[in-house]
Amino acid sequence: MKVDPKQSEGARLERAVFRNRLRRMIKFYCKEYSLPEGTELCEVAVLQEELNWILERQKRYDSRKGGLGK
Repeated sequence: MKVDPKQSEGARLERAVFRNRLRRMIKFYCKEYSLPEGTELCEVAVLQEELNWILERQKRYDSRKGGLGK
């Protein structure tokens, strides 16, 4: 089965948004809590927050059959 270009583009955009958000959140958390960027403590805090964000976002997708776009 061929891949739908619209779906592929949407997935690429979603990943790009996610990468940008992670970069912003790492900078924010490290600055907010005076943690040096790249430290394990800063990364764990960011990953936990982002995991929570992803799970909440998934709930929105799951609430509508076919995802948010339908």
